[in-house]
Amino acid sequence: MRFTPFPSLAAAADTRRRELPASIAIVILTGGIAAAIMHGPGAVGWAAIMSLLLIFDAELYRRFDAAAVALTPPVEAALAGWSFASSAFYASLPIALWLNGQAAGAAAAIVLWVAGVVRHFSPGASGALPIAIAGAAPPALPIVVAPFLIAAMTTQPDWDLAVIAAIGGCALMVYVTQARVSAAEAERALRANVVHGSMQQTLASLVFEQGGLAAVLVDREGRVVAMSKSMRDALNVQNELGAKLEDIIQWSPANWRDAFARAMAGEHVRYDEDNATTSNGHRYFTWEARPWRHEGGDICGVIAHGRGITELVQAREEAAANEDRLKIALEAGRSVVWEIDFKSETLSWHGDPEPVYGAPFTYQQFISNTTPILHADDRPALKEYFEAVINGANHCIEHRVMRADGGIGWAAVCAHRVNNSKGGLRKLIVLSMDVTTRKQQEAEFIAAMCRTE
Repeated sequence: MRFTPFPSLAAAADTRRRELPASIAIVILTGGIAAAIMHGPGAVGWAAIMSLLLIFDAELYRRFDAAAVALTPPVEAALAGWSFASSAFYASLPIALWLNGQAAGAAAAIVLWVAGVVRHFSPGASGALPIAIAGAAPPALPIVVAPFLIAAMTTQPDWDLAVIAAIGGCALMVYVTQARVSAAEAERALRANVVHGSMQQTLASLVFEQGGLAAVLVDREGRVVAMSKSMRDALNVQNELGAKLEDIIQWSPANWRDAFARAMAGEHVRYDEDNATTSNGHRYFTWEARPWRHEGGDICGVIAHGRGITELVQAREEAAANEDRLKIALEAGRSVVWEIDFKSETLSWHGDPEPVYGAPFTYQQFISNTTPILHADDRPALKEYFEAVINGANHCIEHRVMRADGGIGWAAVCAHRVNNSKGGLRKLIVLSMDVTTRKQQEAEFIAAMCRTE
């Protein structure tokens, strides 16, 4: 596993604080065992000095963390130097044990050298990779060099054996370091999973007990395992656990049985618009059912959730009814409503434009004032009219309409400006009415008056 130290003095300070008591205890124990092997007070003195160095090291990182010192290159270099110096003193004891010449001392030296390397490469211990390398160098170098020194001091050096011993020592050092890092990473991942699982459990609890979502969890037999507060209130039930959901729901039991069977087979079932007659009247809702799987992936039940859409359906039906009424009114009055949307650059019709204009025209024809149904003499007046409406005017205008059969009709136009959220022009809504009959009657009346005179 690749070593990835935390580039943080805070992590290093926390690691030192947690491990300081155990580190001092191990140092004192090591000093006692080394003293028994070497038969001298030097190891005891080493343990005392090393304990003080550990305390100073932990205090140094604590003060740096409290002062919020940034891990800048100068700080990193200073800490690397300190790590190298303290680690070099640590490595002096295993060197002494190795040179003592006893098998027990050599074995203890190897263990201490490897432990020194592992300590610096543990996640969160060093704060940065250069500091870890500087601290691990003093105990790591003797593992490589010692076999060659031993071979050099003999009358008949066995360099092959020395190379094998050096490689074995390095392999042991790498293996133990990797094992320590892997264990630390696994522990941290386990803690993260526990925290994540706790958060998911809290979220699920909030959704079921305090959220507005109507949700229910049922087992393989269709019996309720858990139900959200919103759904309990909607169904007006209190002791729903263990009951069959199809016995207490108010929507179509047939739909639920079908959805339950399909969800247990692994299918995701959705009803966009279901309805039921309840004590509060006829209600509409959308809901879905999907498989509930445990960690192994096997289906152990079904989770269903939904929400009420009664207001939405009623609003849609009312809008459709209004649309129908508008069409009837427009047809009866030989009228049509059209919208010019300047944002989307579209022109939409509400009603049939044929009774008024004979045929629809497009957005581009309107903008360029090239609609074929207009009389040439009326184009300037209509252009001025729409410009006035855009600028805030509120009145109507009448214009001639050129029929496909060569005849001339008349239309009355009333336009209204619609603004966007910022107050700018968004669209024009126009009501056009066929007034050909009225204009003909007016013309006939005028002609009759002229004949009378």
